[in-house]
Amino acid sequence: MLLLSLILTLLLAAPPTAAGSTCTTVVVRNDLDPAGAPFGNRFADHLATNAAGDVAFIARPFGARQRLYLYPAVGPNEVVATGAAAAPAGATFRNKPFSDVALNDDGDLAFLGGLDGLGQALLVRPATLPLAVAVHEGDPAPSGGTFDEILEMGPLASDGTVSFLATTTSGLKGVFVYDLATTLTSVGVIEGAAVTTPSGRFLCTIKHAAIAAGGHLAVRANSKADCNDSSEPALEGVYHGSGDTLTRVALTGEATPVAATVYADVIGVPRVNASGHVAFLAKLDGATRKRAVFEWDGVTTTPVVLAGDVEPATGGTLKKINTFALTDAGDLVVSSKFKGGTHRQAILAHGASTSVLLAREDAPPSDRFAPGAEYRTFGKKTLAAASGGQFLVTRAKVKDVVVPKGKVALIRCSP
Repeated sequence: MLLLSLILTLLLAAPPTAAGSTCTTVVVRNDLDPAGAPFGNRFADHLATNAAGDVAFIARPFGARQRLYLYPAVGPNEVVATGAAAAPAGATFRNKPFSDVALNDDGDLAFLGGLDGLGQALLVRPATLPLAVAVHEGDPAPSGGTFDEILEMGPLASDGTVSFLATTTSGLKGVFVYDLATTLTSVGVIEGAAVTTPSGRFLCTIKHAAIAAGGHLAVRANSKADCNDSSEPALEGVYHGSGDTLTRVALTGEATPVAATVYADVIGVPRVNASGHVAFLAKLDGATRKRAVFEWDGVTTTPVVLAGDVEPATGGTLKKINTFALTDAGDLVVSSKFKGGTHRQAILAHGASTSVLLAREDAPPSDRFAPGAEYRTFGKKTLAAASGGQFLVTRAKVKDVVVPKGKVALIRCSP
């Protein structure tokens, strides 16, 4: 895998204390934003990066409304949108409107924003075009009726498609796909859809979804043999969708690849890449009740990271898996806590037989922090990764020798 090979090359040439990558500070508390407002510590969970190292994020600076920013690796930083300010289509953004921001390698941008008079909306800005409202509540839905609630947005795929979860006035809830190139919205998968492999179950409640190039979907949903049977318990699972096929990846109660365990619960949003691989975080039951990140390659499911394992890259035992990201190049990047060893927190890229240390809670980038500074915490829910080797941590709280109480910063790293 490209990311792993590049980092391994760097590690062989670097001293043992190197984290395996080069990190720079995107922004830190008290920096002035492009409109002249100083940043505080209010950086949202939602952020994105791409192979060029561009960073999109949401923050509320001091004395201003919430804003959505794009900080490119090359070129001027910008405020893309501001709460309570003018929006496309003659609308106005709400006071605290933004969530679920996404970028792809072409520089296309997508995010959810609340609009006065139009409700929640999916907004897009293709790399060469102005910001536009793609879909908003009240628009016609391809499944019939109109969109009632737009609930969440997934990643922006490399082919310019983005998925979003929504309900409609016709009583349906499902995953829909917007194509930036055609400006058309299509149905991804709807509640009530039949699982085709293996057959016999139906999706009753869709909770989360993500999309990748080629129309690959990863869906977390509850399913039953009969969704109308109130006496039948619903089982949570992870599914891969492609065209007319819907394949079960994991189901609670089923055996996992970890000896003498079953899936007890699925946690968070599953991820999918352009190869159709699906990654997900699950809690186990049986011989161990810990959490693990699994990857499904279309045939086989493999436990990539398991709480309780000894991690050679840190010398400690993995205590808790915080969050993860999956890239189109096949890199599974995981942020975790450890006990024992040399590092309490670390971010690693995991391959078939190798774990490569990317970042840890020792010295933050020296571009903005004096010698002696150290990471206090990494964001528990936020990690963005891209196939070119860029990855990002938000709400990295830094204990600075100048400001001992700590500063919150966004850090961009690359091999």
